[in-house]
Amino acid sequence: MSYDIYTGMLKIMGDFSKKANYKPNFTYDYTHHKLTELKDTYNLTQIAGSGSESSQAISLLNWLSGNTFHYSNFDNSIPFNAIDLLEYTFRQPIEKGTNCRALAKILTECCLAVGLKARMIYIMPFNPYEEDNHVVTIVFASDLNKWIMLDPSYNAYMMDKNGLILSPWEAREILSEQEQIKLSEGYNYNGDYTGEKSGEPPKYYIEYMAKDLFWFICTENSTFGHESGELYLAPKGYDATKYFVSNIQYRIKKYGEKEGLLAWLAEIKQQEAKYISFDDFTA
Repeated sequence: MSYDIYTGMLKIMGDFSKKANYKPNFTYDYTHHKLTELKDTYNLTQIAGSGSESSQAISLLNWLSGNTFHYSNFDNSIPFNAIDLLEYTFRQPIEKGTNCRALAKILTECCLAVGLKARMIYIMPFNPYEEDNHVVTIVFASDLNKWIMLDPSYNAYMMDKNGLILSPWEAREILSEQEQIKLSEGYNYNGDYTGEKSGEPPKYYIEYMAKDLFWFICTENSTFGHESGELYLAPKGYDATKYFVSNIQYRIKKYGEKEGLLAWLAEIKQQEAKYISFDDFTA
C-alpha cells in the first residue's frame, strides 16, 4: 500500500515549474590540497581506474561500500570531510559506521579528488511528520552525458528497464509511472545481498526511494569539508520552509524543547528559501 501512496504522490505532484527565486553558479573544487591528500592516502586514482567516468565513479562507490558500514546511530561528531570520516570508519566494525550523509560526503569528495564532477543530494519526503530522509551522491558522467545517482549506503545505483543508470529526477519520473526499476548487481546493505540474485530488487529499497524522491536539496559549491547554502528543487505548490517548520515542531513535540531544535527552528523561520529551476538544478 505504501508504494502506491508514495508513487501516487510523485505522479500527482510531478510539475517542477515552481518559480525560482535564485540563480545558482555551481562550482566543483578539484584542486583543494586536502583532496590531493585524500587521493594519495587511499590510492584513489588506482581504485577509480582509467575507464569511463561512469565506471570510475562506480569503482569508487564499490570500494567505499566494501570498506565501510552504514550506521544510523552515528552521532555526527566527526568533522565533516572525507579524510576525518574515513580515518574514523574505514575498515572498522559496524559500531563505527556512519550515516548516509557522511557516506555521501565521503564519496562526493573521493569523486572530486579524481576529477569527477560530483554533488551531494538530499532526497526528501513529502511528509514532515517523520525523521527520515536520505542523502546520495550524483556524478556527471561525460561518457553518458548525464548525471547518475550513486548510493553508498546500499552500494547501489538505479537503472531503467534497459539498464541505463538513472539520475534522481529520472528515477522519480519512472517511479511516478510505477514502471520497472532495476538495481545494480552489487546492491547490498552492510553485506546483506538479499535479493541480488533473484533478478528483482528488494521491495523495501524501491519503496524507500519512492518515499524520499519527492523533492531535493543540494549546495551550490562542492568542495572539501563543510558546505553551506542550501538550494531547493521542489514541485510547484510545495512549501519547503513549511515542511521544515512542521518537521522541527514534530521533533520538539516528540523530544522536548532541546536547544539545538529551537535554534534550528529559529534559523529556518528567519532565512529565505532559495528555490532554483529544474533546468539549473539538472544542468
